[in-house]
Amino acid sequence: MHRRGAVARDPGRDASSTNPSPSATTLTSPAASGSTLRSAAARFLVAGGTNAAGTFLIFRLLLRVAGDQRWAASLAQASAYATGVAVSYVVNRRWTFGSTAPHGRTAVRFLVAHGGSLLLSLLTIQLGVWSGRLTASVWWVIATGATTVTNFVLQRYWVFAHPES
Repeated sequence: MHRRGAVARDPGRDASSTNPSPSATTLTSPAASGSTLRSAAARFLVAGGTNAAGTFLIFRLLLRVAGDQRWAASLAQASAYATGVAVSYVVNRRWTFGSTAPHGRTAVRFLVAHGGSLLLSLLTIQLGVWSGRLTASVWWVIATGATTVTNFVLQRYWVFAHPES
């Protein structure tokens, strides 16, 4: 039995060769296509942890190069974050969420989601550094934690959501 508006698919036929009806193109979570929340979260954390470690190394290197200048932490974060975003898009699109959604749509949504996260992390780090209470590296860890949860939810349910099958 099929849901109303859903397109019946031949199991032996490539899913990309079907022409879903307009009502079947609404977006759902990857869970509808077989990816469980737990497995997606585990892959997201592995990919993100590896990416965060590389991004942190870039951040520390750029801080060392920039020296003790007023905006050094923000400039280092922006540069490191841009590198991390590019790696994150590729890894999360294919491995974490297994998205087959068009690159045009996912790339724009991904950049919107990460643009908001970048602003959150820049504000957290710069205001934290100016407070004088903790180092830029500690504020980086705090900002990364805050953006991780937000990014997972946005990527799973909006950026890389699969068209309903």
